[in-house]
Amino acid sequence: MEKEFQLRMYRPHFNSVGAGSVVEGHRRYLEDKEIDTLTPEEMWEDDLREHLKNELEECREILIAGDFNERLEMKSRTWTTMAEMHLGNIAQARYGHVIPSTRYPGDKSAIDHIFASEGLRPQKVEILEFRHDLSDHAPIISSFFGGDIFYAI
Repeated sequence: MEKEFQLRMYRPHFNSVGAGSVVEGHRRYLEDKEIDTLTPEEMWEDDLREHLKNELEECREILIAGDFNERLEMKSRTWTTMAEMHLGNIAQARYGHVIPSTRYPGDKSAIDHIFASEGLRPQKVEILEFRHDLSDHAPIISSFFGGDIFYAI
C-alpha cells in the first residue's frame, strides 16, 4: 500500500548552551541514562536517519518541514542524510543557494526548511514576510499538485 508521510520537526540549536537550554536537557538525559557514546547532536541526527529509513520502506512520498537551526552551507550530517535519502530542499530548488532569511529581519539565515521526496514536485514555494507578532521565523508556503501545504514555524 502506497502512502505519504509528513513530519514536522524541530532540531535544537546545538550551539546554544546553558542551564535552561534544550541542549542541556538532552545532555542531562544522556547522562542519566549513562549514554556516553553520542553527543546530543549525534543522537538527534541518528534518530532522524533511522526514522526516515523506516518511513521510506513504507511510504511513496515524504515531506519534512521544520526549524532545522542550520544554514545550507553548514553541510552537516543532517544535510547528508537528506541527500542520501533523495529528499530535496524545495526552497533551495526555487531560490538557489541564496535562500531568503526565515528568521527575524536583519538576520540572513535560512534555518527553516521543507524537504520533499523526488515525486513531490512543488508548484509554488514562497517565504512570506516576517511578522514578529506571529513568530520569530518567517512562514514558508508551498503548493503541491494543486493542494496547499502551509507550514509556519
